[in-house]
Amino acid sequence: MKRIGRKSLKDQVLLMIGVGLVVTVATMLILTQFFIINTFYHLEETETGKNVLRVKNLISLEISRLDSVCREWSFREDTAEFIKNPDLNYIETHLKDEVFYGGDIDIMAFLDHNKNLIYWKALNNSLDSKAVLTSILENSNIDFVGGASGIMRVPGGIVVLSVNPVYNGNGVFTGSMLMVKYVDLEQIERISELAFIEAKIYDTFSDSLDPDIVQAAVELRSGKDVFVEPLGEEKIAGYTFVDSLDKRSNILLKIEMKRNIHLTAKAAVFSFIVIFVIIGITATVISIFHLSRNLGRINRLAQEVEEITEREDFDKKVSVAGDDEIAILADNINKMLERLYSTTKKLAESTDLLKLMNRILRHDLLNNLTIIAASLDLIKTDDKEFVDNCKIATERSIHLIQEMKALESNLLAGGELKPVDLREVIEKMVEDLGVDVNIEVEGECIALADEAISSVVDNIVKNALTHGKCTKIDIRIEEQSENCVLTIADDGKGIPDEIKEYIFDEGFKHGESANTGLGLFIVKKIVERYGGEITVEDNVPKGAVFKVILKRAE
Repeated sequence: MKRIGRKSLKDQVLLMIGVGLVVTVATMLILTQFFIINTFYHLEETETGKNVLRVKNLISLEISRLDSVCREWSFREDTAEFIKNPDLNYIETHLKDEVFYGGDIDIMAFLDHNKNLIYWKALNNSLDSKAVLTSILENSNIDFVGGASGIMRVPGGIVVLSVNPVYNGNGVFTGSMLMVKYVDLEQIERISELAFIEAKIYDTFSDSLDPDIVQAAVELRSGKDVFVEPLGEEKIAGYTFVDSLDKRSNILLKIEMKRNIHLTAKAAVFSFIVIFVIIGITATVISIFHLSRNLGRINRLAQEVEEITEREDFDKKVSVAGDDEIAILADNINKMLERLYSTTKKLAESTDLLKLMNRILRHDLLNNLTIIAASLDLIKTDDKEFVDNCKIATERSIHLIQEMKALESNLLAGGELKPVDLREVIEKMVEDLGVDVNIEVEGECIALADEAISSVVDNIVKNALTHGKCTKIDIRIEEQSENCVLTIADDGKGIPDEIKEYIFDEGFKHGESANTGLGLFIVKKIVERYGGEITVEDNVPKGAVFKVILKRAE
């Protein structure tokens, strides 16, 4: 019979395995996110920062390249001669377009010692060359005497430039040589190709900037050398400022990279988790297969034991298969059933024999005692004390037999407890008692008990009448949250303090009116079988109070 509301062992194990697998995967996801993915992100961030500085160094190399070309021209004697005496032949010979293409130069200018233009030529027309040249010449931060090189913002864009002083053969400062290269899209693409990275340069004074450029500029102005920010799952960007020659520009370098490290880490983690889950599911399926077989055997064993228990067929055996712990358990159960069957059989035989002996004892001995009691009334003798003693002994024997009968019926009952209306039982007991003593019953409660509860009240009441010589008994029934409290108070002689703790002991007797000493012992045993308790105390002003606490029926 399957018990409703209880999970089988198989369900519990499967639940534990499932919860364990889910918790493990969740823990792995959290750990990989906080440790592995974050570690790879820091690695990616470091790599992006290095690449930003690498591109920045390439720009520096471009500046150095242009400065090297400009320095070479400034050291030539014909350059100093041209600045002193410009002539058309020098221009036609030395300043051909091929020279600009070969040196990757957009503007070349010759200045005298007062920074006056002697001659200049622009090959690239993408910007206003005159405005660019004017902006450079008017910039007070550029040292045209000592020389300078770098990057700066000009009208319309950004340029790389180099200025070198020109001296004549006598070491006298003659003027300056100026070369300019526009940092345009073609230039950026060339730098990007060299670095294998997509690079861009922005003037942060521009009116139209993307949000990420604005944020990067704010972060870099707060003191950071490099700022790195993912642009999504596919790309990551790095930003840094490039030192400006005029000290006024805010030129920002941005590179973009594919997030190969991040994507590789995610793919590796995902693959690891998938492999782990597959292994976990496979192991779970194998475990469930073996578990189902063993749990099936345990379930069959439990059903067989339950069937034997319900039918009380202890002569039957459970099936034993295998040589594992389950088989050992089944074998031990069979051994227990053999002993239980043998014990039950002997107990049943003993019980039947005791019942037979008790019936014979009650029937024959009771009949004999009844005849003796009747015959004693017919004896004519002057020894009245002898007759009285015989009557007392006979009455005690009859009382003993009656109490043995009560003990048998009450203690051998031992069935399941059921709801019992205490007031109804007590009122019927009082009615059957048929005495002239005033017995009042008050209150009501439904207790967990059986038919033997009537003997409890009957014994206590009869003790009050026989030994206490009372004239009134008050029985009060009180219903509490979990218990029923039954109080039986009389106005008799009461119970001396020195014997209160012994009156429930088996065979305890006190006084001339004592009988077998089993009455209150039986009462206590019945109450304890109900899971309750019984106590006695003095009544005020006289008498005794018995208090019985029983479990209340729901």
